Amino acid sequence: MVIGRTFVIRKFNLMKKLLLLLTLLSSIALAAESYICESEAIGGVKFNSQQKKFEGSAFKAGNKNVLTYNKINKIWEWKDFGEATASSIKCTESDFLIECQLFGGEINFHKKNLRFYETYTAGALSSPKDANEKTKVFFEKNTPLIAVGSCAIIN
Repeated sequence: MVIGRTFVIRKFNLMKKLLLLLTLLSSIALAAESYICESEAIGGVKFNSQQKKFEGSAFKAGNKNVLTYNKINKIWEWKDFGEATASSIKCTESDFLIECQLFGGEINFHKKNLRFYETYTAGALSSPKDANEKTKVFFEKNTPLIAVGSCAIIN
């Protein structure tokens, strides 16, 4: 029984990897430019529900995202690596910089040195002092932050 279960798990993991690869390749096919970006450091504030206030915090880095230009829709897309859906974002572009507005934040990407930063500040505008058991999880996850990292060209 254990051998059969191990086979199923391995087969599932292989299918998952193939799906990630197909998703990435389909994004590249529709893109004029594509970059894979990984955060190197993330810091910000998180809400302490016991003290009902924000505290400075470091977050786990290593998140991977893909930044692509969708030729069909003529928009930049920023998505978690391996995800099929993307955030269509409003961006302006110069010779070396792509500046994008997200809900509650922004992404700035330097095309020559392949560095980026992402900010999210909307969580700071919430009213965490009014948190109760229903809203506690929202405030704990709605964390203002800045992430910095590097990217590589993938096409």
